[in-house]
Amino acid sequence: MRKRNKIRKLLKLPETPEEAFELANELYNNALKTLSESPVENGRYRNIKKVSEACGTAYLAVLRAIEGEMLRRGFSPDEFPENVIEYRKFLRSLPKNGKLIDAFNTVYENLHLFGYYRHGADEAMIKSGFEKAREIINKLTGKK
Repeated sequence: MRKRNKIRKLLKLPETPEEAFELANELYNNALKTLSESPVENGRYRNIKKVSEACGTAYLAVLRAIEGEMLRRGFSPDEFPENVIEYRKFLRSLPKNGKLIDAFNTVYENLHLFGYYRHGADEAMIKSGFEKAREIINKLTGKK
């Protein structure tokens, strides 16, 4: 068994679209709560640890929402993407995907790269990433 499959079994990935969408919303709400625990001064978050955690969690929420859409379209959890390129490839396969791909790129850049890995603290950048994450989750779950 490949290492990836062992890890996926430990993670208990969602098996239905409903599970995935519920998890996406739960993760997003947890990320918002964590982000709110960091004070903001002069347009910058001051608790970098909380911001990094929140950004990583919000990014994972988006990935779970995409996986929910994949499940809805007949994919199995074993077929979920292994990297960002594969997530983008799936999003490109969806009809009317331009805004969705742009939103995903903003989430990837602002939350995953800058917020989580590079410990970016700019309030506008982080909020923009969170707004786009919410847009993606709402679009894929069918919420307005």
